[in-house]
Amino acid sequence: MALIMGIVVALGVANPIEDPGYESGLTLRAWDVGRPMEFLAEIAPDQTPNVDRRVDEVNFTHATDFGSPPDYFVVELSGLIKITKPGEYIFSLSSDDGSQLEIDDTLVVDLDGIHPVQSKEGSIRLASGTHSIRIRMFESTGEESLRLEWKVPGSQEFVLVPSDVFLTEKGVTRVVSPGPKKYLDGRENLRPGDGLVVSGVHPSWEVERLRPEGFEPSVGGMAFLDDGRLLLSTFTPNNNGVLREATNGTLWVLGGVVGGTWSDVTVDKVADGFHDPCGVVVVDGEIFVSHREGIDRLWDMNGDGTFESREVFAQPWVGDNYHHFSFGLVAHEGWIYGTLSTAIYFSNTIKADQVEGSVVSMNGPNPPNRGTIYRIHSKSREIEYIAGGFRTPNGIGVSKDGEVYVADNQGAWLPTSKLVHVQPEEFYGHYNGLASSKRYPDGGYPSRYLSNGESPPAVWLPQNEISNSPTTPLEIPDGPFAGQFFLGELTMGGIRRVQLEKVEGEVQGAVFRFTQGLECGVNRLVWGPDGCLYAGGTGSSGNWSWNGTRFGLQRLKPNGNATFEIQSVHALPDGFHITFTEPVDRAWLGEPDHFALRQWRYHATAQYGGPKRDEQKLVVTESISSGDGRSVRLKVPGLREGSVVHLRLDPQNMTGQALWSQEAWYTLNRIPSGVPATEVDLQTLPSLDAFEHGDVRLEATFTSSSGKTPRLAFQSRYWLPEVSLGGNQADEHHIEANFRAPRFDPEGRTLASARLTEMRLNGEVVQDFVVYEPTDAGDRSAEPFGPVSRDEDDGCTLTDLKLTVIDDKVVMPSVKGLRILVFSKTQTFRHDSIAEGHACLRRLAQQYDFQVTSTEDAALFSRDVLDDFDVVVFMNTTGDVLNEQQQQVFQSWYQSGGAFLGVHAASDTEHGWDWFGQLVGARFRCHPAVQPARLVVMDHGHPATAHLGPTWIRTDEWYDFKSDGPHEGCDCLLRIDENTYTDGRSGTWHPMAWSHEFDGGRSFYTALGHTKTTFSEPAFEQHLLGALAWVADQPANSQP
Repeated sequence: MALIMGIVVALGVANPIEDPGYESGLTLRAWDVGRPMEFLAEIAPDQTPNVDRRVDEVNFTHATDFGSPPDYFVVELSGLIKITKPGEYIFSLSSDDGSQLEIDDTLVVDLDGIHPVQSKEGSIRLASGTHSIRIRMFESTGEESLRLEWKVPGSQEFVLVPSDVFLTEKGVTRVVSPGPKKYLDGRENLRPGDGLVVSGVHPSWEVERLRPEGFEPSVGGMAFLDDGRLLLSTFTPNNNGVLREATNGTLWVLGGVVGGTWSDVTVDKVADGFHDPCGVVVVDGEIFVSHREGIDRLWDMNGDGTFESREVFAQPWVGDNYHHFSFGLVAHEGWIYGTLSTAIYFSNTIKADQVEGSVVSMNGPNPPNRGTIYRIHSKSREIEYIAGGFRTPNGIGVSKDGEVYVADNQGAWLPTSKLVHVQPEEFYGHYNGLASSKRYPDGGYPSRYLSNGESPPAVWLPQNEISNSPTTPLEIPDGPFAGQFFLGELTMGGIRRVQLEKVEGEVQGAVFRFTQGLECGVNRLVWGPDGCLYAGGTGSSGNWSWNGTRFGLQRLKPNGNATFEIQSVHALPDGFHITFTEPVDRAWLGEPDHFALRQWRYHATAQYGGPKRDEQKLVVTESISSGDGRSVRLKVPGLREGSVVHLRLDPQNMTGQALWSQEAWYTLNRIPSGVPATEVDLQTLPSLDAFEHGDVRLEATFTSSSGKTPRLAFQSRYWLPEVSLGGNQADEHHIEANFRAPRFDPEGRTLASARLTEMRLNGEVVQDFVVYEPTDAGDRSAEPFGPVSRDEDDGCTLTDLKLTVIDDKVVMPSVKGLRILVFSKTQTFRHDSIAEGHACLRRLAQQYDFQVTSTEDAALFSRDVLDDFDVVVFMNTTGDVLNEQQQQVFQSWYQSGGAFLGVHAASDTEHGWDWFGQLVGARFRCHPAVQPARLVVMDHGHPATAHLGPTWIRTDEWYDFKSDGPHEGCDCLLRIDENTYTDGRSGTWHPMAWSHEFDGGRSFYTALGHTKTTFSEPAFEQHLLGALAWVADQPANSQP
C-alpha cells in the first residue's frame, strides 16, 4: 500500500526546453560508503563518485543496475524534467532502502530510513518549462531498488516517468575514483570495531582454508562423526518465492580435516535427493538430516563408514512454501532439536497460490506448527513442539546444561533480529499470516502458543549495527569467554559474541563484535574434536549473502595471543558492571565522561522490521574502578526495563593497546533487585516515595505462625491481600508482588488507580490485577513513608526482603486547557450512544479542566473555527459528513500540527476520501452482535492503556476492518482475542485501538464505544483521557 505524503505546492522557474547543451536522461552518481547507514545524509564535499554515468529512466532493481557495490552505497540522480502541460503532478517513489525526491529544491517525497521495497506518493504543481530534479537513495544491506512513476494532470494511473522528459548536461567529462567515501551522517569518523565491523580476523585466532580445489559448498548443516570426519549438508538457497519441486541438497563427508591442511582433505558424497537440507546431527553414530519434508536417518550397517542405509525418520510437518525451512539440528540427552520457519510470499507467490486478502510484509498463510521450536526423540520418534512465535529461526544451540537458544531474523513482527532463550509453551512474537488461499481456503494456521502472550528475547540484535541475519549460537567451552556464546552472522558476515546472565528469572545480556575475515557469510558453526572452531558459509541473491559470496568452509584455530576486549557487562540495581580481559588505568576508569550510553526500546508491528523507539541519552553519574583496573562499576540513573542499552567506551590497556571493539549492546529485560534487608524496618529501607518512583516489585521470604501471608502495604496504604498458606506453618515461604502506583497529572489529580498486577505465593499466582480505590494528590504528597510498611502483629517473621523500582516516572501527560471539538454528524447508521459520548467528554472536561464544544454542524469546519481548537474528535460519525471544501480545510488544519481522535464508527466515515482513511488507520468492514470479549493490552507505555492490566474484558460491538486492520506506521495498543467471542473474521491479529504520527499531526482511533454504558465505564474514560493527552502532544514527564 502506498503511503501518501501531504500536498506540496511549488511553482518552478521555467528554463529553456531546447538547449544544445543538454541531452535526454539523467546523471547518475554513486558513492561507495563501505559501512552501514540508517538514513539519508550528504556526501562530504569534494568526494569523487565511484560511478558517474547517464541513464534513461529511474527504474533499478539490482546493484548492478547502478554499477555500484552490492551494499553500502549512496546514489544521486540529477538533471531537469520537462513539463509541457502545467498542473498538479503526483509522483510515486519506491525504493529499498531510503530515498527522497526533490523538484526545484522542494521536497516532494520523503521515503527515508531502512526498509524493504516501499512506495510513497507526493504531489507538486508545476508550470510549463523545465524544472530541476534530484533523487537521492542509500542502500545499506539486502536487496536494492529505485523506481519513479507519475500521474500527469488528467491521468488516473501511475506510469514510469519516460526518458524523453529528462534532460542532463551533454558532453560532460565523468571522473570517478575507487574506494570508500565519507558520508556525513554523524558516524563518518568511526573506525573498525567502533561503529563499524571489526577489521579482519580476531587477533587470538587464525583462519585456515579447508576447501579442496573446486569444492564450493553452500553449507546448510555441519556435524562431526565420532571418527573425526566432518559432515556437510549443502544446497543452493532460493530467494525468489518459487517453490522448487526438484531436490537440491547433498550430504558430504570430509576426511583428513582434523590436523590436516586443505590439500589433505578428501570429499565423498554420502547421499543426495534432499530439499534444502539445513541441519545435520550425529546421535549414537547415526546421521540425522533435516530438510523441507522432514528428517532422514542414515546409518552404517556393515561398519565400513559409508552410511549406505537410509530411511525417512519422520515427516511431522508440511513444507509448501519456498521459505519453509527446517533449521537445526542439535542433540541433547537423546533428543534432537530443530526449528521451523514460516512462509514468505512475494507477488509471484501470492498469484500462484491464489491468496485472498492482504499479505502484509510478505507474511502469508502457513500449515500447522510453522514458526515453532521442536524436539524429536532419536529412538521413540516422539515429537514435541516446545515454543512458538518464530519467523526465520536459522540457528539453534543447546548449552551444556540443556538450555535452548534460538536466533531469529528481522521481518514482520520482528523490529530487529534477536536471540531467544526458549522456554516451554512460550510465544515469542511472530504472528503467522492468516490470509486464505487455494491451499488454505479457511485461512492459514495461527502461531502456536500465541494465547500465552509475548515473551521477550534474551538479547535484541540491533539491525545493521551488530547483526542482520543471525545464525548458529554455539556455547564457548573454555577460555576467557567460557559459558558465553558465539553467534554466526550471514548477511553482515563474521561472528558475534553473546554473554548472558539471569536477572529476576529472565535471561538477558550483551552482544559484542568478535571477528570478520572469513570467505563467506557464516551459516553454521561447530566445535571440532581438535578444539578448533569450524565455520560453514552460504549465500543467495537479495539479503541472504555477505558481499555476494555463495560458499565457504574454514577453520578458526586459537593462536594463544591475548586480546584486549570487554569480557562482560552485568546489570546492577543502579547501573552496570563492566569487566575487561586486561587491566585499564584506574584514573581513566574513574572519569564518568569516558562512558557514552544510550537506551531505546522496540515495538513489534505487522510491518517488516521497525525503528528504535523512545531513544534516550543516559548520563553516567559515577564510575568506580576496581582495585586491579580490570573492571568498573557505572552508576546510571534512568535505566528502563525492556530497553536495549548501547555502551561505548574507548580505553587502552596498560601497554597502550585499544579495545578490539569499543561497543556493547545490553538487553535490559529486568533490573536487578535493590538492597536486600535481613531485618525489615522502615527506617532502614531505601526511601522510595511514590511520586518519584511509583512502581515497585517486592520479594519476601518468611515463616508464619498465623497461617497467612504477612501484612505488607505499598506506600503505607495499599495492602497486600492476606492469603492462607494451607501447609506447614513452620515452612519457609516466598511471596512476590508487582505494584503499579496510581497515575497523576502534573496538577496532582488522579488519572489511574493503583493496582496489584500480580502476587505469587511459592511460585503460584494467588492474586491477579487487584484495583485499589483512587488516592487523591493531597494524601500522596503528604505521605512521609517509604514504599512498604508492615503490620508487626501479623504473626510472621521476615527473613529477607528485596525491593526493585520498576518505573521511576508516573506523572501522565496533562490535558489541562485543551480545546476540543466533538463532532458527531451521521449520514447512515446513527448510534444511540452518541449523547452519552458527548456527556462523557463534558464530564471529563469539568474534572480535568479542559474545554469541550459539541456539534453536528459541518459548517464549523472552516479554518477560522478549527484554529481555535487543539483536538477534533469524531464521535461515532458515519457516512459522508463533510463536503469537499470542508475536507480540504480539515486536512490542512491537521497537517499544520492538528490532533484527531476517532471513536468507534469514525472508521465507517468518509469511505470515498482516501486521506481520511489513512488518518483513521483502517476502514470498517463488518461486525457481529454485541457481546463480551477479551482485549489484550499490547502497550502499557501509552497513556491510553497505561491504566489497564494484561487483559481487559468488556462488552461492545467488535469491528472487523478492511485490509485486516491498521496500515503501516500505526502502533497497536489493544487487540481482541477472537477465541473469546463469536463471528470474528480477522483471525489472530485483530487490532482494536491504535495511534500513529501521520502527515504532520497525531491520530488515535479506538473501535470501542458502541454501547451507552461504555461511556460510563471508568476504564474507558481513562482510555479516552489518555488518547486526548497523547494526540494533543502535551508536555509529559513520563512514558512508562
